[in-house]
Amino acid sequence: MIKAIDKKYCIGDLVQLMPYTDSCHLIVNADEIILLKVGDKVLVNKYANHPSRNLFPYHEKEQNDRNHFTELFEYNKTYLNFRGSVGGFSFHQDYFFKGSERALYLDQSLPVDDRNAVKDSIELSRQEIEELFDSSNYDSMYVIDRNGRISFARNDKDKICIGKKVIPSDDEIVEMELRNRKGDYNIARAINPENDTTENNQKANTPKTIDEIRDFKVYGPFFFANYSDMLLTVKDGKFDLKWFRIDFIEKDRFRLTTSPIAIVEPTIDDVLSYSGKYDIDYTPEPYKPPKSFSEVHTEENQAMAVNSTLDLIDSQEQPEDESITEEKGLKKSLRRLFKKNK
Repeated sequence: MIKAIDKKYCIGDLVQLMPYTDSCHLIVNADEIILLKVGDKVLVNKYANHPSRNLFPYHEKEQNDRNHFTELFEYNKTYLNFRGSVGGFSFHQDYFFKGSERALYLDQSLPVDDRNAVKDSIELSRQEIEELFDSSNYDSMYVIDRNGRISFARNDKDKICIGKKVIPSDDEIVEMELRNRKGDYNIARAINPENDTTENNQKANTPKTIDEIRDFKVYGPFFFANYSDMLLTVKDGKFDLKWFRIDFIEKDRFRLTTSPIAIVEPTIDDVLSYSGKYDIDYTPEPYKPPKSFSEVHTEENQAMAVNSTLDLIDSQEQPEDESITEEKGLKKSLRRLFKKNK
């Protein structure tokens, strides 16, 4: 999807936009975190202290309403935008193209459907898998699940960290396995009270040693999905996004299964192709309370004065100035695409 952004929200090399939010929300580019929200806590919102925020409309509102935050974005830079909750999630790639009278905003869903994803599995020792998930090996690293939970986030520039590590220790695996076994037992006896025997109760509540545990799911899918968790890393300005699951095979042996999620930087040709098939609408205006009669009357007088001045300037322009501008500008198809609709 491509939308136009009115020129009043485009100043210098920045664009103001108010993206929709959810229980958990993460917006990043290759350099930094733009927004990080976990539940009711906003851990990062770069707009709050942005030095250019006062140049834009609605600059005083970091959260325009309950469902939208105010953010500033740069042109020609890929942004990844994840939001989610127990009701579902979305993962989008956002990109902004600069025009002479407006900006174009490309918002496309990432191909996160994992039903037919190509899988790659490898067995690793504990040392090898801990090295692979060591966040210090990347400029930034994030672990996100389908329920919108951001379980790990670390970025060198922002010095933000959620979660201490990704791979649990042997003792933590023992605790996880026991907790899962207790949960399964409670479900079984709720379904059939005959399962509530002394022997079954003892089995469900007796911890196993790490040497006794086999084929335990550390990161795995819910229900019939192939995956539940995504790993996003950035290294040397490059994104890498993949689904992953981890199975504990036995002590010191893990199975890592991954499927890549493509992130392709858009080009102006993509914009031209889209515009040839679809109309480009403007992003919706933020909600504003109804204006009073005096405010409307004042704005009408101001608009009449501005239009009169513009008419006077147009009447004094020379034809050759227009031709020079045309030659130095973008080619006609791009000028028409970026020009504001009359």
